[in-house]
Amino acid sequence: MAIPNFPAYARMIRDGFTEKRDFGVIRSDMDGLAKQRPRWSKPVVTRSVTVMVQGREDKAAFDAFVADDLDGGSGWFTFKDPVDGATKQGRFVAASLQWSVQGEVWLQQAQLESIG
Repeated sequence: MAIPNFPAYARMIRDGFTEKRDFGVIRSDMDGLAKQRPRWSKPVVTRSVTVMVQGREDKAAFDAFVADDLDGGSGWFTFKDPVDGATKQGRFVAASLQWSVQGEVWLQQAQLESIG
């Protein structure tokens, strides 16, 4: 099955953006200094982002995207990184997504994870 694209009507904005890179460093206690090595050659990158849509129709469409295309939020999708503009593949962490509304603008705080 093809990996779906993040919907064009939704935007990831940098409001509240954070990024954490985790190489899964394994630490082994030794006599003297502990040894450390990365578990993975590429880091798991977790980003906190805000998803923004305009209007109830786009909110309903995004909810359907998460429910149907992402199997309830567990599936992978292709997105444009809001920082460097590169196309990446990611998925929502825990897919516990909550909306807030400001007029006709719907906002959702989410965490994404990707490799590298």
